[in-house]
Amino acid sequence: MELMNRRIVYSKQDPDYCTQADAFCSCNNNRNGPVVCDCGEDIEVHEWAWDEQLATATTLLSNDNREVQFHPGYSSGTAAIRGDSPFQQGHIYYWEIKMLTSLYGTDVMVGVGTKKAQLDKSAYQFCSLLGSDKESWGFSYKGKLQHNGKSEWYGPPFGKGSIIGIYLDMWKGTLEFFLNRRPLGVAFTSLQGQKLYPMVCSTAAQSAMRVTYAVSHPVDLKLLSLQALRNDAHILAQLALVPGLRRFITSTWWIGSGHRPHDYYDEVRLIKPTRKRAPECCDAAADPSGLIPCVHQQYAADDNASRRFRRLCLICDIIL
Repeated sequence: MELMNRRIVYSKQDPDYCTQADAFCSCNNNRNGPVVCDCGEDIEVHEWAWDEQLATATTLLSNDNREVQFHPGYSSGTAAIRGDSPFQQGHIYYWEIKMLTSLYGTDVMVGVGTKKAQLDKSAYQFCSLLGSDKESWGFSYKGKLQHNGKSEWYGPPFGKGSIIGIYLDMWKGTLEFFLNRRPLGVAFTSLQGQKLYPMVCSTAAQSAMRVTYAVSHPVDLKLLSLQALRNDAHILAQLALVPGLRRFITSTWWIGSGHRPHDYYDEVRLIKPTRKRAPECCDAAADPSGLIPCVHQQYAADDNASRRFRRLCLICDIIL
């Protein structure tokens, strides 16, 4: 499971090409040619979807229940939905929600809540539903946090094209939000022992969002070590030179303070190898850029040796 960046070419005649300042696209500024954008929302890992049995009446699900549209006609209140699977104790979770439409009105929120959270209590009332009581915790498109009826400023606002990441640590009991793969800091603490579900809500007519990525990992020593190093991309890049650790670090990029795999690769370019490095890594799936050398392959002199070293690398990746 690796981060796969999608390259999109926009026409200059398209009025929407990269004009969304809050959209998760990194675009060039080529005034004479096509605008090329790298968008990183297409990672095909989905451990859960929205629960059609636990949605308010004015919601419409599609795309294997990962995409939800609120108020398909007009809005007369607050619509909400929760995920189909509770989060387990002793695991950490990360999921991303892409905003597909413009956001406006009273509130559009993402967050978590318990089974006791009443999603339909404001069906005919415009309100900031998530966090309006002690059973839920929410992040508003306006940049505010809310829990138990109390709100405070937290981060920048988001809108159409934004990708909101939610990082829930069920071992430490912390909840953190990301905006376009950059962390905004811990939002809530003391969530240990809660049986939580992902939730979203909206008061805006014809607003829509999609879960693009949802993954989890049990807490173990390797994960705790990665968390301790999360702010040092250079050390992580050095560790990524080790087969097996490379796969683990790049597939759990969301633990590393929002560093994406190519961030580690950029750091690797600054690490001068002491010996001649191989032109490619033997495990292309673990290193799609081909920037990180396979340490067992550096001195392969012929095809037979190369095949033997390639098998050794794969065994290392499996064991580690």
